[in-house]
Amino acid sequence: MNDKHSNFTSSHDDLEPQLESAVWAVLSEPLPADAIARVKAQALTLENEARRSVRTSNPLTFWNRPWIKLATLAACIFLVLGATMMFPSSSNAFAQAIERLKNAGAFRYKELLYVTTQEKPIEIEVLVADDGRERKTMLGRVSIHDSSGQLRLAFDEANKSATVHEPMFSLLDESDRQIKWLERLKSYGKKPDKELGTMKIEGRDCLGFEVKITPSAVFAVWVDEKTNDLVQVEFMGMPKGSTVTKSVMKDFEFNVSLDPTLFSFDAPMGFESTIAAKLPELLPFEESLIEALKGYTDLSGGKFPKSISDWGEWVVLMAESDIAKEKMTTISGRLGTLLPYLTFMPKDDYDYTGAGKAVSGKRAIVFWYRNPEKQLRAVFSDFTISSISETELVEVK
Repeated sequence: MNDKHSNFTSSHDDLEPQLESAVWAVLSEPLPADAIARVKAQALTLENEARRSVRTSNPLTFWNRPWIKLATLAACIFLVLGATMMFPSSSNAFAQAIERLKNAGAFRYKELLYVTTQEKPIEIEVLVADDGRERKTMLGRVSIHDSSGQLRLAFDEANKSATVHEPMFSLLDESDRQIKWLERLKSYGKKPDKELGTMKIEGRDCLGFEVKITPSAVFAVWVDEKTNDLVQVEFMGMPKGSTVTKSVMKDFEFNVSLDPTLFSFDAPMGFESTIAAKLPELLPFEESLIEALKGYTDLSGGKFPKSISDWGEWVVLMAESDIAKEKMTTISGRLGTLLPYLTFMPKDDYDYTGAGKAVSGKRAIVFWYRNPEKQLRAVFSDFTISSISETELVEVK
């Protein structure tokens, strides 16, 4: 709620609950174009009744009559409406956009992934069912995800091949969940963390708002200044070292009719289908990191990867290695588990330092981070883990 609205109620603490509730109801809803005119007319009617009553009533009982409270309410609402129209609240635009998002039903949008390896973004067409299932199409490949964000089906239109994924492990906590921007914004509330001003997006004048899920997971939400329609959502919380610099969601179409079969977890008719190897049980962050690094160094002759967030090197190494499918699945699963953790860590609170190091070399820190209790923890090149001091961290940097 806008500060001037808060100031209004704080200076009118003597309002009876019904009057205060009515004022807040007015403030929380979009204002019809004729609202002020109608309130003016009602206020004038009440004023005329009041004048007639004064001539025939005992002045001592005049202010205790129920209808005079209605006049007070009309005056209050009129003042609030006038202030709102003269000083429109951009935060209210954000609240209305989020409310529409909550009631979006089935919808579609376009996602653009901006990467450092090419000039044009990678384009993904996304369909979202009423129950939260998602269908994503990118470069001829289709993936179907359940409402928790877990991949359940992937298929290639050109090759007519499909891979069915069984439900994975139960997710331990919120940091393990896929980063579903829709659910994050729906549950955020009506007030953004920061207003970003205005920007023209494809010919539309838009108001910008910043939403911080965590200090590192930041969304920029752009809303049409005239209609309060959601125009664009940007996610700028990619982990350090990722080739993806940002993700942009746009071209929203809400409350559309989508065929339920588009979200089936079964392979399409005529496709050659295989069952994906079952992923290993979820481990805590440190143990997942250790297993992923062990898997990589086993295949690389003891050398650590350049990055744990840019997976191109990992994919090439595993493709060129004579490795069992189960082991490849385990390494990939452990690596994939790291992404949600890294996304929600403040970028100043962790770093991978294993590039150029080897298991056979001098014992050295290959990764450090601050845990939720702000304790410094480190993974070493011999795959041991321990707490470290600020002095030891300075030496690493």
